[in-house]
Amino acid sequence: MILHSKNILFISTMSSTPWGGSEELWTRSAVSLKQIGLKVSASIVQWRTEHHKIRDLRNCGIAVKAWPKSKSLIDQIITKSPIANLLNIDSKSFYLRRLNPDLVVISQGYILDGVEWAMMCINLNIPFCIIVHANSEQWWPEDIQLGFIRKCYISSARIFCVSKANQELLEWQCGIHLPHSEVIINPWNFDTNTPIQWPKSDGLWRFACVARLDQRAKGQDLIIRLLAMEKWRLRPIHVNCFGQGPLSQSLVNLAKMKDVTRISFSGYVDSIANIWKDHEVLLLPSRFEGLPIAIIEAMMAARVVVTTNVGGNAEHIIDNINGFIANAPTLDSLDEAVERAWQVRSSWEDIGINARQHIISTINCDPVLTFCEKLINILN
Repeated sequence: MILHSKNILFISTMSSTPWGGSEELWTRSAVSLKQIGLKVSASIVQWRTEHHKIRDLRNCGIAVKAWPKSKSLIDQIITKSPIANLLNIDSKSFYLRRLNPDLVVISQGYILDGVEWAMMCINLNIPFCIIVHANSEQWWPEDIQLGFIRKCYISSARIFCVSKANQELLEWQCGIHLPHSEVIINPWNFDTNTPIQWPKSDGLWRFACVARLDQRAKGQDLIIRLLAMEKWRLRPIHVNCFGQGPLSQSLVNLAKMKDVTRISFSGYVDSIANIWKDHEVLLLPSRFEGLPIAIIEAMMAARVVVTTNVGGNAEHIIDNINGFIANAPTLDSLDEAVERAWQVRSSWEDIGINARQHIISTINCDPVLTFCEKLINILN
């Protein structure tokens, strides 16, 4: 079978927000593979308002199927009935049978949320691979889940993890070595060939937190608690949170409760470059991660990164040289790391230059092309 006759299905299990950094790799890869002649389809979680980048997929001729986040009451009743089980009524399984793809690419955040699709692929004898965008030591599978999880990851043609830390943790969680796993990187969202000038000083130091508003993962509540400390109230800093998310109101409430005024919530911004024209520091106190593309972008923009040592956050940062690492996602650890950064603020521009030089010399310059080549190798 020639490559142009191949049929590939991308499945995104992202259900916390309509868009995020995890969606960039599979959507750009889908478009690239469509452009070279493959038949490409996509399956996503349904949202009330479809993100414009999903509409872009449709405009490229990619068939996109959106599934409700949870089954309706009628569906629940039907699928629980013995008759439904006998008739094997399962819309997603029927969808897979109808498409009969040569390869399914499951893009997931949580290590369990792609298991349903992986098990269907196994049962239908459809090759699949898995992208793990995030992992956490809090996500150890229960015994009742473990057999299914091990089977899915063992049966996957390839496992792509976005950080070494997540790759290693996945093996610990499964209790097995996964030699067919490897580390990939997500693409970034601005032209890195043109350096962004360091912001002009006006006496105020500006930090940006570029992440969805979900403190369970991104830890923005720690920023508010930090800014509520007396010493930080007295210093000329401001933190701007860029992003949207399901927990935005609780952050606003917390800021009001703590009487913190040196924080703003600016919503989603298309131009990452515009953020870094006005901010010196990325402040990202994550509680769990993969490898946030915000870190790569900040380093590419020659900006200082202060982040927590979770997931792959610290894999490209040399502490005190090209960024600053908090040992844990706690207020004390974050305060200690930001304090270290603050004491050398006159050197931030040089530290940012170190960050840019390091990241340019160490990461793949075209993650989408590399990932597409890996998928084509699986198809062949």
